[in-house]
Amino acid sequence: MRGGAIRRVIHVALRPLLFAVYYLSGLIPRNDSLWVFGSWSGRLAGDNAGALYEYVSGLPQGPKCIWISADRRIVRALRSKGLLAGSRSSLVGWIACARAGVYLYDGLTSDINHWLSRGAKKVLLRHGVGIKRIERAIDNRSHHLFRLFHGKWWQRAVWAFLIPWHLPKPNWCLATSPEHARQATDFFGIEPSQVWVTGFPRHDKMLQNGQPAGAARAVAEAMRRTTRPSFLYMPTFRDRSRFRTVLWERLNEEARRADVELFVKLHFVDFLRGAMPTAERRKEWERIHWVDPDAEPTELYGSAAGLITDYSSVAFDMMLLSKPIIYFVPDLATFVEDRSLLYPVEEVTPGPKCESFEELGDALLVASQPGLGPWRDQYQTVVERFHTHRDGQSSPRVYRQLLEHLRHEPDGKATSPDIPPERMSSGNGDRAREVS
Repeated sequence: MRGGAIRRVIHVALRPLLFAVYYLSGLIPRNDSLWVFGSWSGRLAGDNAGALYEYVSGLPQGPKCIWISADRRIVRALRSKGLLAGSRSSLVGWIACARAGVYLYDGLTSDINHWLSRGAKKVLLRHGVGIKRIERAIDNRSHHLFRLFHGKWWQRAVWAFLIPWHLPKPNWCLATSPEHARQATDFFGIEPSQVWVTGFPRHDKMLQNGQPAGAARAVAEAMRRTTRPSFLYMPTFRDRSRFRTVLWERLNEEARRADVELFVKLHFVDFLRGAMPTAERRKEWERIHWVDPDAEPTELYGSAAGLITDYSSVAFDMMLLSKPIIYFVPDLATFVEDRSLLYPVEEVTPGPKCESFEELGDALLVASQPGLGPWRDQYQTVVERFHTHRDGQSSPRVYRQLLEHLRHEPDGKATSPDIPPERMSSGNGDRAREVS
């Protein structure tokens, strides 16, 4: 049995004790001026949580912000920049998670520390705008999340024991538009009043033309150095297995035919599953460049000529920059067997839908030319439908919303800090720091 499997068995064996810890954590007094942040199960420092942490940490009179990570390298990197961070497995991290009045995370409470989260106010910042069903809205009866939320009593009990961090509902949740807000009520089982249409903090730096930092800096520079158009390829992960639908040799051939360079960034889940080819194999494809999985995607879009994706929410990020998007969907029929889609594909995908490598190569030839071509009108329609705010000011909006709601908690305590007036309309571009 491999080390990872052994750790999982031990973790499951300790569940009764951990459930007791979870219950007791709800009895500890919380401090609304202490906020903890986390992302991607504690393995990355970025996304909306990273951008908001960056912004709030830079406020002179803001709350105490601590990044919680499962990776001690991230903790050391943040501390070296004068930021507060703690390991999830350290005493410092435990105390911070147990005392924090506010949890801010991108996906699940396990992004920070699920077992110490009861009693904290939870703000779900979300990973993106999507077209596939997630969490409570999944309608595939064989999917483990359907069984957790809608299965027979024993199925719900088993999955609640195995993945309890999917169950807590957030107190508040972000959205990029009223359309996106309606998704949140179905996905997370919350009321419309709990959803804030603020836009995403991670878009601020991108919209303000901020300079890439951390792992994204080297990739962005490499894209700008190429004499050919550089396209990002960012496929989403598949539920059932590792991502194996792409034959890299064929992808390399089509890139050569279209005379472009491809920068491939696998979904973090696929990277953890080992889907990236070995270093020796990667050398075989001269037109394919592999992006560090720690790189913040929104800091790469500005340097790319366009995007290739499939059902991923990254397409909605790229739309904010009005760059061409190609949808490479050779497995559409099998993908929807696992995850049904919220919309007909044609309705929300303003770009060519390619089901073969030849179609992808042809689409790259067209996308390499200036402009959006025949997709311009639909492109604008989809952007307006899913992005109410396009001003690079989402972090200040989220911060103001959260302070306002903390002030009006039922217990009447106004323990949250005040936002300095001079910061209310400023973005985070002048305080950009590396968080990965």
